Amino acid sequence: MIDESEYWETGDETLCKDRFDYFTEWMDNMAVKLGELDGQYGLTGESIRARMDNLLLTKGIGEILRVLE
Repeated sequence: MIDESEYWETGDETLCKDRFDYFTEWMDNMAVKLGELDGQYGLTGESIRARMDNLLLTKGIGEILRVLE
């Protein structure tokens, strides 16, 4: 198992929270970029999995990667 928050190794709650905040921000930014492809703006990163599945079927990987660069 990989602990990306490093809490298991360090016990540092602040570091763990910072990592979770970083990942949340990254996912939210990804959601904004996906809005360029599917027109669904204002969604959070929690919606990414379903949107990616749908976009892979309708747009293809090439167009998705172009927008996410």
